[in-house]
Amino acid sequence: MYPYFSYFSYFGVLNFIEKIYNTFMKLSALAQAHAEIFWDIPKKSLKSLSDEVIFERFLIYGQWKDIKKIDTLLDLRQRRRFFKNIAYRERSNLHPATISYFQDYYVSKKVS
Repeated sequence: MYPYFSYFSYFGVLNFIEKIYNTFMKLSALAQAHAEIFWDIPKKSLKSLSDEVIFERFLIYGQWKDIKKIDTLLDLRQRRRFFKNIAYRERSNLHPATISYFQDYYVSKKVS
């Protein structure tokens, strides 16, 4: 074992990197499991999608159980940031009723 690994693990850097990697892998695995939501994207490209794109697709085409699964994978700050980026663009793909509902669901919640 290299000595700098213990230095990074002491400051929690390795745990942080591992958490980000696991979250990305889980979201991409969720996207691959629901390939029908990504009908216009080749299946080979699903691994390289960003978290925000996956989140947006599940808000548009996903079911409630998929949204709850994403809630367990991403923390509230990430979901709130993604939602604000998606909903308040000049051209949003979200339906106004969806924006209204998730505005209350994500933005109005308090961060603990």
